[in-house]
Amino acid sequence: MPFGLAVAPNLRKKVRRPVFADLRRTGFLVIAYVDVFGGEAPTHSKYGATKAEAVAGDMIRRLLASHGLTFHPKKRVWDGTTCLPLLGFLVGTRRRILSLQPSRTREIIGMADQLLVEAKTHSLLVRHSALRSFTSATAYTHLAVPLSHFYLISLYAAMRDDEYRGRGSVRIGPQAMKDLALWQNLTPLSEIGRPPWQRPPDAKMTKKSS
Repeated sequence: MPFGLAVAPNLRKKVRRPVFADLRRTGFLVIAYVDVFGGEAPTHSKYGATKAEAVAGDMIRRLLASHGLTFHPKKRVWDGTTCLPLLGFLVGTRRRILSLQPSRTREIIGMADQLLVEAKTHSLLVRHSALRSFTSATAYTHLAVPLSHFYLISLYAAMRDDEYRGRGSVRIGPQAMKDLALWQNLTPLSEIGRPPWQRPPDAKMTKKSS
């Protein structure tokens, strides 16, 4: 993809769209973002497990090659792993959930630790830039931690309303301290995970028109 070209992401999307459409039609589950994608081969196959993986891999290679696309030699995983890293998350193909990568979890916990220490030693004042960086780093985690947005409301409110904002600082309240403490203990929450694909309905109801 030609980086720096304004239309590059849109061109990339148009090129890959028929590829992923073909894969999904044949039963593949695909998660895609710009030039990164991961997924799972069809679960029902007439081949054995090992041969099915080989057939699926060969099919993907030929399909991409027909569109002039190739894999990066060091950024591909063909083995039948049950946990794939993707954009800061881990895709659990056996449990079929998204969870946070341990390195991202440790980073967020470290940022929460620093904010709590700063707040306790400076009469609940923290640097605006540090709090903004923390909320930016945690905003996307709702894909793996379903309740994460609720733990950010008090922090966003503090950044919006605080009178010290012009001095580069923010005063956070008791609720924000509690929420930071929850982020400080993120590890159990980050392992909960969230389904990357919507579960099909158990039943459908239709209304008969009169």
